Amino acid sequence: MNMDLSLILMIGGIAAAVVALVFCFFGYRFSRLLLPICGVLLFEGGQYILIYDMLELNELSTWFFFCGSCVAIYILLFFFKRIAGFFTGLMGSALFLLYAVYALDLHGIVYVYPACFTICVVVGLLTVVYKRVGVIVSTSLFGACVAVYIGLYLQFEGIHSLTMYDNVLLPLEQYLSANAYLIAGVSLGLAAIGILVQLFVTARRQVLSGGHDEDKGRVPRKRKKTGNTEYFVESGDTGTGGKTLGYWDDGV
Repeated sequence: MNMDLSLILMIGGIAAAVVALVFCFFGYRFSRLLLPICGVLLFEGGQYILIYDMLELNELSTWFFFCGSCVAIYILLFFFKRIAGFFTGLMGSALFLLYAVYALDLHGIVYVYPACFTICVVVGLLTVVYKRVGVIVSTSLFGACVAVYIGLYLQFEGIHSLTMYDNVLLPLEQYLSANAYLIAGVSLGLAAIGILVQLFVTARRQVLSGGHDEDKGRVPRKRKKTGNTEYFVESGDTGTGGKTLGYWDDGV
């Protein structure tokens, strides 16, 4: 039984690390697909902590409940990118601040968690306001924090250590407490690399979420009006014999 559980945890850990690296280096390019994941994780974690014990579901009903809610939340956030971006900024900053709090041994201070929560909300709002830069920074930070923690834990502790406890969060918390400096430092370094890679390589052309001219690679166009007909022509065209191109919505 432990061998089966170890295999499941190993596969899940490796898959999570791979997705985290995609977040880190391709977060803006594939933002339409990736950003809802953070919202799903946040809502599912909240459901598990706050209401799961009150539901008293059997095993099959539990699978249906969580899988169904995951799909519903993902679809909802898929069509509301800014809300999904807010949750991504919230979770990315929350993970890094958690590492920093443990590294600086601040978790015993009363007001540190309200202060961290306020910072996380501000970062989430900044992700919404500064769409391109905000998404790049938040996805790089979130992906780096997840990938580094999983990678270091698998390398130095091994997945079998999780099967020795009834609550898998206990060994994870212990490892963070003992290695917070290393985890925080490597996460920050990888996040910085991810930001640079996204800014100059992978985020130069956003292919899934429409919006800006630089993302879509469109040629600049000028608006022309003849009588009651309004049309667009490419920059540099005089409009003589120009082809009607239709209306152009910049998006948000």
